[in-house]
Amino acid sequence: MMRQDVFLVAAALCGTVAPAKAQSETLDLVTFTPPKGWTREALKNVVAFTQMDNAKKTWCKIMLLRSTTSKGSIAADFESEWQELAVKTYKAKMSPEKTALQKRDDWEVQTGKGTFPFSGEDAMAQLFTATAGGRCVSVLALSNSTSYLPTIQAFLAALTLRKPERTPPTGEAKPPAVDVKSPRPPVGKFTFDTTNFDDGWTARQYPDFVQATKGDSDIFLHYPIPLTDAVRERGEDGMRQHFWNQLVAPRYNNAVITNLPTVDTLTFFRVRYLEGEGTDKATGKRFSIALRLFTESGIVTCVEARSSNKANYAKLFSKPELLDNLTRYNKFAVGKADLIGEWSRSGASYADYYNVYTGGYAGMATVSSTYKLQFTSAGTFKSDFQGVNGFVGNLKVATEKKNGSFTMSNWELSMVDQEKNKSDHHIWFEGVRGGRILHLQDKKYSGLHDALVKVK
Repeated sequence: MMRQDVFLVAAALCGTVAPAKAQSETLDLVTFTPPKGWTREALKNVVAFTQMDNAKKTWCKIMLLRSTTSKGSIAADFESEWQELAVKTYKAKMSPEKTALQKRDDWEVQTGKGTFPFSGEDAMAQLFTATAGGRCVSVLALSNSTSYLPTIQAFLAALTLRKPERTPPTGEAKPPAVDVKSPRPPVGKFTFDTTNFDDGWTARQYPDFVQATKGDSDIFLHYPIPLTDAVRERGEDGMRQHFWNQLVAPRYNNAVITNLPTVDTLTFFRVRYLEGEGTDKATGKRFSIALRLFTESGIVTCVEARSSNKANYAKLFSKPELLDNLTRYNKFAVGKADLIGEWSRSGASYADYYNVYTGGYAGMATVSSTYKLQFTSAGTFKSDFQGVNGFVGNLKVATEKKNGSFTMSNWELSMVDQEKNKSDHHIWFEGVRGGRILHLQDKKYSGLHDALVKVK
């Protein structure tokens, strides 16, 4: 876990740290120097820079936001920005640790720090807010390592703030300055967090979904959500509107549902689909949007697809069946370091039987199994399978244990057991909330497919 007792020093706020020479840029009232070698992401209201070290599993993201209307004081502005950017978006602690108030030319400057949960550990959120002339400017830095602090310090030290013409606070609603979804930090705990598919789509994992992008189109593969009785009781229209409001609408201004087709309730495989439009809060682009709901065993999975080009939207997403197989983009390569450890899966099913002639109860049959698979950095593996099937009272137990060696590439795995039997598999990761699921599919018998979670 990263140390939390290290924060931005006052020198960074006062501009005494000499930034590296680089070409400066300007966003609204702020002139800044981009960190050298960092990945840039420019949206309408935010410029973001990201750096990752896959070997050390560390990451950092710095976001400079376009100015907004001041709440009337630096104290009110900092509190509002912390709640909007850190608490609502990243679930940071409500009360940050603040440094002493600073002055930079005509601007009042307040900084603060706090932690937020990220992949089972604490990550760091640092907010720099400046107020002058009725305007408010903020920089939000996120990281899971203090090693990036010198770069954050240099970035803040190099900021040049231009005093705006005085505009009194109007009390108007604060325009969203950052897309609460896409600028989130990368998952960062795995060797590969991006997949470039042969058909031109690029997928990346985020805490709440996997996003695939191609040109002017995006696919958001939202992670599964329990389907509660309260939502189910809203009916087919109410259910779709609920997930639209929960998952889709917050990303847009003026989000509206334009097409809510009737759901055929006489079929078991119900097609739950709707279409809408909205203006992206971060980019200002108008998108046509489709949402498809898939339900199974009390769980709902939502696939959201959009395009700012109406012709592309019509071609890619304008029919429910076009969204059927988009979950295939939730697929990431596996590095050897990711594979090391113990993986497991378990499952069970039950069925009650009745005599077809008498109607009498004939007993309950069950099938259950557990499978554990362990990989070591030395290139060895162990597996343990245990299965039970039959009628209760007359169950049969099967066990199988193996050990041997393995070799792998990013998408393939070969295992040779103690009896020199070789098995070849396709392997990949599926992104889920808080981690990933490991998939192993036998190359020869494609029906032999295990989905495993890491337990150690």
